[in-house]
Amino acid sequence: MKALYFSLSLLLCCVLFGAGSGCAVSFPDELPYTCETDADCGGKGYVCTSLPDSRRYCCLPETETCNHLDDDCNGVVDDLNADPCYAGPEATRNVGACRAGKPACAADGTIRCEGEVLPTAEVCNGKDDNCDGTVDEGFDFQTGRNNCGRCDQACTALEDCVAGQCTKRKEIICDDGLDNDGDGSTDCADSDCNTLPSGPGSTCIGGKKAETDCNNGVDDDGDGPMDCADPDCDSRSCGPGCICINGVRGEGDCNNGVDDDGDGSAKIDCADPDCTDKACGDGCVCQNGVKTEILCDDFVLNPDGTPSATQWDNDGDTKANCADTDCNNKVCGVGCLCATPNKKEVVCSDGLDNDGDTKADCADTDCNTQICSPGGDTGATCKASLCAEIHCNDGLDNDKDGKADCLDSDCNGQTCGLGGSACNFGSGACVETTCNDGQDNDNDNKKDCLDPDCEGVSVATGKVCTVANGQQEGGPAGAKDACSDGVDNDGDGLIDCNNGKPEPNCLTGICGVGCQYNNTVGSACNVKVETLCNDNVDNDKDTKVDCADTDCLNKACTKSGGGAGTCNASGQCI
Repeated sequence: MKALYFSLSLLLCCVLFGAGSGCAVSFPDELPYTCETDADCGGKGYVCTSLPDSRRYCCLPETETCNHLDDDCNGVVDDLNADPCYAGPEATRNVGACRAGKPACAADGTIRCEGEVLPTAEVCNGKDDNCDGTVDEGFDFQTGRNNCGRCDQACTALEDCVAGQCTKRKEIICDDGLDNDGDGSTDCADSDCNTLPSGPGSTCIGGKKAETDCNNGVDDDGDGPMDCADPDCDSRSCGPGCICINGVRGEGDCNNGVDDDGDGSAKIDCADPDCTDKACGDGCVCQNGVKTEILCDDFVLNPDGTPSATQWDNDGDTKANCADTDCNNKVCGVGCLCATPNKKEVVCSDGLDNDGDTKADCADTDCNTQICSPGGDTGATCKASLCAEIHCNDGLDNDKDGKADCLDSDCNGQTCGLGGSACNFGSGACVETTCNDGQDNDNDNKKDCLDPDCEGVSVATGKVCTVANGQQEGGPAGAKDACSDGVDNDGDGLIDCNNGKPEPNCLTGICGVGCQYNNTVGSACNVKVETLCNDNVDNDKDTKVDCADTDCLNKACTKSGGGAGTCNASGQCI
């Protein structure tokens, strides 16, 4: 966005004293100039737009970026105009609870996917949380006590779920050694007792008494092992911040600064191997005995819930987000990866400044050689700050510059068919470059010396193509031109520009792409004329290209800045 500066006193000076007084008004770009209509802004693309407080000012529209300015002059700051974003599997986009978001500016100038909803673990709630097209799959509504018949119906501790209905249990005292309901099963052996207490520190599980108090020093189920040594206690709590792991006490809370499992003061939190790959706080996981940052695009929230400019140091090492080496190659926003200590743009086709360096897509050096064609097309890559077409035979405008394949200057000299072909940008055609392989390399239904592209092309020692005869003609070894060697190369009785029997092709025939013979009978038969003057090729091999060749005088050419022109006598395209 550029704004114009308005000096009321200077404007009044001009109005009162007129141009004759020598009054001049200067409008620096960096300060606002008030207006009522676009006409007040002096043209040159400036428009009259409104600030959020309704004041109007002159503005030059540019691409919106994350810089706290209204670049596109629509009255809104940092409102990115881009396609929806989505970081989840493409098959889940807008399926079930999943929704694509909208790129939005973060506090540090990078881009976040605002409103995006990604797949989560399926819970019983009447929604498709994992976005696979099925709602509440994996839940047992027939016998599951927590979701009996439906998601919002849980059975009490004294009920079982039978055929989707909560049914009162008959035996509910499970530690008295009696068959209270007379069904032949006693205490934990009775399915009615499943999950019910079977005495102090124990519960009926799977038809037997199981230890469930794993921190009291008592063999609660009477099977010999007690607390964590009892397999029943595996993965159960053994006290605050402690969990039973493989028969011993293990660290369960990896972020409280306490030796929860009592295995030594040197083994606290991440320093304890029990904590490997476990969370040590938001955006933090224990790896290799230390805290490691895994969330690399988060910020401290303002009181209103919006992100502030302060980044979260998730692992407490005084380095946050991409400044932390833990974040190298991790996501730092939409289309952004950390390349410690910097951010790197990795999506180069969305029109967004993904890494906050004020350069978007191919204008960002991060994107050099990266795919820049939108919509999953791989036919264009970034080159020299521009999106350049690299697929030159697919009929597509891969770089979206309005030109496809050989009509695009990016494809000049690039293969456009089989291996023996190349684009000639000046003519916009795919031309055959290998003329002795028996292949129609440029797909024009003409092979080798039958293709005009091959006229004069060397195909063997001392042999060149003569398209008029569709044959290889040549003289002695090293001969350059079949029309000036004095030899009847094709055996038809006609020789070069011979007085008696001249070869017609040597008089006014084709001598290659953009080249034509211009000889007379009895001449040396070596005059060629350049006929294509906008392809940057020396077609007649006289060391002069396009308008620099006098053959091109008054012929069509392409101006240096683009657009059609005509070659003048000074060798310029005007």
